[in-house]
Amino acid sequence: MAAPRCLALLIMAVLVAFVSGASAQKQVVGWVEKALVRPGDFTLDAKLDTGAGNTSLDARVVGETNRNGRKTLKFVVDDGSGNTVTLEREQVGIETVTSQGREDEERPLVLLEICLGRECRETIVNLAARTGLKYPLLIGRSFMLDFVIVDPDNRHKVQPHRKGVQDR
Repeated sequence: MAAPRCLALLIMAVLVAFVSGASAQKQVVGWVEKALVRPGDFTLDAKLDTGAGNTSLDARVVGETNRNGRKTLKFVVDDGSGNTVTLEREQVGIETVTSQGREDEERPLVLLEICLGRECRETIVNLAARTGLKYPLLIGRSFMLDFVIVDPDNRHKVQPHRKGVQDR
């Protein structure tokens, strides 16, 4: 009887240690943070939204081309200081977004590097007209997964790390 009980306690201890270690590696961030966007190397105020699946950027598509059978989008983003940045990225898909009180909207998806605190990740971003909304960048769960805990009582707890994926 004692051996199965000891084994069960040992397994529980290992699981607790594993879960504690995993959460210890996560960084605590506020619900609004500065995020670095690459390419372009500009910093925007970003709202961290655990209710949103993907990240969304206020951008205006100004052109598209086909290169080697792949659609490339040219889009313009306000860099947060009153200037605009023109970026070109391959379109990797389309996302249908349902907003409360509005009709479904199809948005193009591109890959961008986002740096938040000590983490830089390449992530799928939908391009949307976010004019009229307070934050030009909304960071969704697919970006935050496995490395952040959002503290809803705080804002601007971390600064974006400058050494990104493309620098490694």
